[in-house]
Amino acid sequence: MKVKNNYKVWFYFIALVLIWGSSFILIKNGLNGYTVWQAATIRLVSAFLVMFFFAIRHIRKIPSEKVPVILLVSLLSMVFPSYLFSIAQSQISSALAGILNALVPMFTSILGLLFFRKSINKLQWLGLAIGFISASFLILINTGSTFSLNEYALLIIIATICYGLNFNIVKTYLSDVNSLHVTTIAVSFSGIFGFLFLFFSGYESYIKISEQQVFPLLSLITLGVLGTALAQFMQNQLIQKSTAVFASSLTYLIPVVAVLWGVLDGEKLVFWHYLGMLGILIGVLILNKFGKSKNNLAYDKKTKVLHV
Repeated sequence: MKVKNNYKVWFYFIALVLIWGSSFILIKNGLNGYTVWQAATIRLVSAFLVMFFFAIRHIRKIPSEKVPVILLVSLLSMVFPSYLFSIAQSQISSALAGILNALVPMFTSILGLLFFRKSINKLQWLGLAIGFISASFLILINTGSTFSLNEYALLIIIATICYGLNFNIVKTYLSDVNSLHVTTIAVSFSGIFGFLFLFFSGYESYIKISEQQVFPLLSLITLGVLGTALAQFMQNQLIQKSTAVFASSLTYLIPVVAVLWGVLDGEKLVFWHYLGMLGILIGVLILNKFGKSKNNLAYDKKTKVLHV
């Protein structure tokens, strides 16, 4: 299938690679001025302020029995990952976080197999094996090239599991609901959780902004508005105007952008980390190339909400 509307497609594609590839360095910048809990909260609230008025119009168009599912989607795709990534990146580099995020398609396939009656062929099993062996290099080898369990990297693994579960839920239970409606309502639900955390944790600390917090705050607002709210809409447009295979190639470029930002920011990666990144990308490539189209969950045309 040929890619339609080439100019728009390439605009969305390049914009999404840059936005999502830059999200990890934005989290890192935000953590320079705020705690892990505050950073994630500001991100969610910023996205909420963009999407809330659209959600008010759209929620009336959602079948009542679908609302709890969208609430679950909001938790899995935005709320839990936002806090998990913030906590993890307080101790690991943004480049490493971006590399580990590439495991999402693998967990999507595994969870689809275990809980959603999807099938995986032999070559896909090979891709999974390569991916997880490669991920072990990132989890078990530190910047000194010695073995050391990085429990903070495991938090990102949990976040990618949330994303994978979210993809399967959306594919299975929300394929008949307008994608824009799902996106605006899910983002708004996540923002409501952010507001609740903001008020119960003491909103005064968010109001008083020191000079040192200006750049971190702008980074988190940018992450919320672009990486969480606007990117959801652009991702949906990309899938509708192109092919699932073309859209899935985002998976390969997002970690590259994350690593480039990390290197520019002086982060250190060793040979084993680069080898792990290459292995994960090869594993994802095998999954996408040899997966049956009906099981291509991570970037299926009916997938409504993707990771932020």
